[in-house]
Amino acid sequence: MGSRQKAVLCGAVLAGIATAYAVADPTTAELQAQIDQLQSQVNSMQSRREIRPADVDQTVNEILTDANDRSKLLAIEGFTAGWDNGFKISSIDGNYLMQFGLLWQVGYIANARQDVKNDNQDDTQDGFSIRRTQLILNGNAITKDFTYRVMFNGDKNTGEIILRDAYGQFKFADHYAVRFGQFRDIPWHEEIIGDARQLAVAPSVVNGLIGGSNTDRIQGVSLWYAKDALNAAIAFHDGANSKNTPYQNTPTTTLAPGDTDFGVSGRAEYFFSDLNGRKAYDDMTALGTTEDLLVVGGGFNFTQSGSNTVLFHTVDLQYENPNGLGLYLAYLGAEVRGDASDDYDSGFLAQASYLLNRNIEIFGRYSYTGYDEAPSGFSENVHEICIGVNDYFDSHRAKLTVDVTWLPNGCPTAISTSEILASENDELMLRAQFQLSL
Repeated sequence: MGSRQKAVLCGAVLAGIATAYAVADPTTAELQAQIDQLQSQVNSMQSRREIRPADVDQTVNEILTDANDRSKLLAIEGFTAGWDNGFKISSIDGNYLMQFGLLWQVGYIANARQDVKNDNQDDTQDGFSIRRTQLILNGNAITKDFTYRVMFNGDKNTGEIILRDAYGQFKFADHYAVRFGQFRDIPWHEEIIGDARQLAVAPSVVNGLIGGSNTDRIQGVSLWYAKDALNAAIAFHDGANSKNTPYQNTPTTTLAPGDTDFGVSGRAEYFFSDLNGRKAYDDMTALGTTEDLLVVGGGFNFTQSGSNTVLFHTVDLQYENPNGLGLYLAYLGAEVRGDASDDYDSGFLAQASYLLNRNIEIFGRYSYTGYDEAPSGFSENVHEICIGVNDYFDSHRAKLTVDVTWLPNGCPTAISTSEILASENDELMLRAQFQLSL
């Protein structure tokens, strides 16, 4: 190649490189357009026999290699990072993985209660609320069989950062795993699917009164089993709702007052449908369901506080089909024995949803809670009637939920997670919530 040809080739390469780096972090499409333009110029010079084909191939390959390297977010000393259904940092072999998550729920709530003020005056409260802001960190360490999860939640009233989840889990055999730390109590399907995958703005009232809201998180260790159609788990822990407590005996639940000694929880689930339905079982909507799903489950939590004990228990059934229909039925009970009372409170939940198209879903639910002995002045029978609609912009990652809830007999206690206020008579509530889950 003569000096004139070399100068032309170097000029073309330098022009391509200058163009490629003129704008910070060009996209692959922009680089390809620059390469195409350079290729056209090179072809013109080649047609005049100023550049050899081998020189052209070498130059183009060098630019393509550079573009490919620049398109990677990070590839440093055996680690990679980028976006894959969440921001992740991982070792090349996958034995170390860290994924960052966020759940943000902002809502508007209007609550009207009858005869709750002096002189039997009605009361209406309304306004906006940052219902949840959760920062989530999960992944695996040392081996893909050892996973972990840490989650912090900002208190909606004070903004205080509160630890919710902090546990590790090790899969030590094909069908067995052990979990230890602080995690959601395991009996309740409606509770353990998590805050981002609820059908309505919040779980049912019966769940709040005698179900999963009472046991919430526990500190302890659990053994998990999954094979074919059966899932099962058993946990030994510090008692219902023992999150963020020291190892010394500490009161954890009002249904078994006094210093809590210990707790035992368990749950089992049987899949009558194809096992591919396991992912569909992670929420209560037929969104994304490709095959019929039918699962029967049940669980319990036994917590002892000296001479006081409480036995929470539930049996539930879930059905979904690819046509957009989702059904959920559950029976819940809480048997309290001790110095203060011997009561058995029970209730049930019936829930249905239907997808009108790929994004819009309508739903309705009815829940009932019956008390052996309700607090003074309140009804022993609590009814919840809820109807609503979901607009899934991007599955549960971005959705808008609007629902209306009516409690004809009121509610004997406030349920903060559901925005329910204590009332002896009619309570009517409108809730609207936008959710972003990454």
